[in-house]
Amino acid sequence: MVRLLKVRITVSSDCDLCGLCVRYCPTDVFSIVGSKLEVRSERCIY
Repeated sequence: MVRLLKVRITVSSDCDLCGLCVRYCPTDVFSIVGSKLEVRSERCIY
């Protein structure tokens, strides 16, 4: 079951790789690989 959030998760240029977007995105758009954030926008439901 996909749970919709009341807010949209966005990533800015000052991302510190804290992992909050990875943890709270219901469709796994975000992942941290090494020291980079990967964004799979095709999975986004917004």
